[in-house]
Amino acid sequence: PAGGLNLKPNQPPLVEEGPDGTLLIRGGVSRVMFFLAMIVLSVGSTAVVTHHLGAIRFGEYTTAFSVASMVTVVADAGMSNLGIRQYALLSPGARGPMMATLLGLRLTLVAVGVAVSVAFAIFAGYNRTMVLGVLAVSAATVPLVIQHTYTIPLTNELRLTTIAVLDLARQAVWVAGLVLLSPLFLALAVAV
Repeated sequence: PAGGLNLKPNQPPLVEEGPDGTLLIRGGVSRVMFFLAMIVLSVGSTAVVTHHLGAIRFGEYTTAFSVASMVTVVADAGMSNLGIRQYALLSPGARGPMMATLLGLRLTLVAVGVAVSVAFAIFAGYNRTMVLGVLAVSAATVPLVIQHTYTIPLTNELRLTTIAVLDLARQAVWVAGLVLLSPLFLALAVAV
């Protein structure tokens, strides 16, 4: 082959030379760099939250967070990949209605997921603070679902660096919220 990344002789290149190949490689590198920054933010916030909550309350926080994380799994359920595929296949005029339908479906799944996770927390006998924590973290899935849905066009245009910046911004807001709200959650937990 004339150009591109080719790991096996006599096979077409994995990434073609040209603007799409360059976008893909640069975007991939950007996503890795921004992902590493998100890990640093997460580790830092974990230290702060653990300090504010203490070991026992941090264990309760982790339990509530784990239950609420199921909402994210249910709200996605492969729909991001399906949305990316459908967006690429549809005509420009059909993309808007598909995006609206996808967002509506995902938000409906989030609402159902929030209800199920809170019901689980209640039936499992979690204390009031943990139930409120499950509710808060589950509801925090809404901005994530909206962002994932509206980045589908960016993915199809290979604007991976833009997606990485949005992911880092979302993570920074999430970490700031955790750090600023953890003393409040501790006060609520002590009051119970």
